Amino acid sequence: MSTNTYTLERSRQFWIFQLVGWSIWVLLLVQRDFPFIPDVWEYIFPLALVYSLSAAAGLLLTVGLRHIYRSVWERGFVVHFLVAVIGSFGAAVIWRPFQNYIRFLPFGEFIDLEASVSDLFDGLFQYSFPVILFWSGLYFIIKYYQLFQAEREKSLRSEALAHEAQLMMLRYQLNPHFLFNTLNAISTLVLAEATEKANAMLIKLSKFLRYSLDHSPLDKVSLAHEIETLRLYLDIEKVRFAERLRLEFDIEKDAEHALVPPMLLQPIIEN
Repeated sequence: MSTNTYTLERSRQFWIFQLVGWSIWVLLLVQRDFPFIPDVWEYIFPLALVYSLSAAAGLLLTVGLRHIYRSVWERGFVVHFLVAVIGSFGAAVIWRPFQNYIRFLPFGEFIDLEASVSDLFDGLFQYSFPVILFWSGLYFIIKYYQLFQAEREKSLRSEALAHEAQLMMLRYQLNPHFLFNTLNAISTLVLAEATEKANAMLIKLSKFLRYSLDHSPLDKVSLAHEIETLRLYLDIEKVRFAERLRLEFDIEKDAEHALVPPMLLQPIIEN
């Protein structure tokens, strides 16, 4: 995943969490007021609107907090903790007067803007500050979890690449004795002017090497294809060992369609 794609995915997740979280908060507030308001159905929509405005203000404030938290993300845990507490308190101080001013609008009441500070900030520590602090804690928990997941994925990806590189190395590391003996056998056939046999042996060696290089260790080939390649290898060895090497294959037809990793059986045959 590219850096731009990763950033877009994280941004998309943030906005999904924001919209879903604040919507749930509005629903909980509306549900909370049901038992305490007479003629609740008369006020349900104005209440929902007021709580939605409050949630929108909270959403905007937490978006600002997100930018602050991202700016100190490279710092240590202590800095994260202090910035979370201070930032949450600052956002709550801005948010609470707005909440107090609009909360009685469905009932036709207003808080006097010249009211005492205690009226404007009533419920700051009981409601607004805990909500914003909870949001901040959840933000850092999710960020730490995402960081853990990213590191885990990176580790798994590195491990997979290491295994793949090891498999590729083993594939390219054909037994040098096999190549040495095969080339010697071809040389002997050439000297003996057995050109047809030498040419056939070269063709089989070429096909065998091509097969070993064309297929990735992560590919799958049919067992029939794998056996056909093994026959190339064994035919080459048969030229060297002549009658001392006798081959018998007993393979069911259904088994030939099974998929196996390429070069799976070659080390067994070689040994």
